[in-house]
Amino acid sequence: RKSAELRFALEAFEAAYQGRYTKFFKLLNKATYLQACLMHSAFPLVRKEGLKRVLKSMLQKERIPLADIVRWFAFNDEDDAAAFVTQW
Repeated sequence: RKSAELRFALEAFEAAYQGRYTKFFKLLNKATYLQACLMHSAFPLVRKEGLKRVLKSMLQKERIPLADIVRWFAFNDEDDAAAFVTQW
């Protein structure tokens, strides 16, 4: 039988691998400090792929408030989110 920690790790990995950013960041809110540290390495990829999905699903004229991006993708603040978005 799998331990709770292993089930959590597999669930987080699966969410990241499948591009399910909402599930990934919801799991982050439930993570222990150590689990969150391990999940941190996947942030850039999950954020990038998630943001691509969000942008693809929206009309081109729509703008996404930076505050929403901060909340959806677990950025520290709007400056971090803006820096990430302008990278690509």
